[in-house]
Amino acid sequence: MSQRITAVVAADLAGAIGKQGGLPWYLPDDLRFFMRYTMGKSVLMGRKTFDSIGCKPLKNRKNMVLSSKPIEVQGVIWVNSIEQALQQSQGEAELIVAGGAGIYALAEPILTDVRMTRVQTKVKDADTFFPIDLDLNQWILKETEPHGTDERHAHSFDFEWWVKVQHDEKERHG
Repeated sequence: MSQRITAVVAADLAGAIGKQGGLPWYLPDDLRFFMRYTMGKSVLMGRKTFDSIGCKPLKNRKNMVLSSKPIEVQGVIWVNSIEQALQQSQGEAELIVAGGAGIYALAEPILTDVRMTRVQTKVKDADTFFPIDLDLNQWILKETEPHGTDERHAHSFDFEWWVKVQHDEKERHG
């Protein structure tokens, strides 16, 4: 069994994932999905993302932060490349890539899956965007689960599971 490399991200209809160093929305069920999905797994993030969560490791996960300027934080493994993160998660079924945009871009060539929360809005003044084009020639949408608005969610959203098309799969379906 080969390791899955999964980007977990929430993005609006224009691909916005951030605004002024944080998430541009508050969606408790998306946060719960992230927590449940990543629990017990290795999670790779960049320094800005780590800073945005309060410079604390996520509980019950192997926390890896990709940065050229590591700081001493208990419970965090500092890596300086995607390759080093892969070595740290060797033998595990899945490595989670949790952002930000630069880390998603670095991981794009090796991603096997994307778990995207597609927020049904366009954020005004967003300043950070998901850098990966989920081109239907390279990615298959395996599953979509809609979530409507309610008293806790100002925006509706869909949980999407994208899987990268393997070359032999393309030939069979092409």
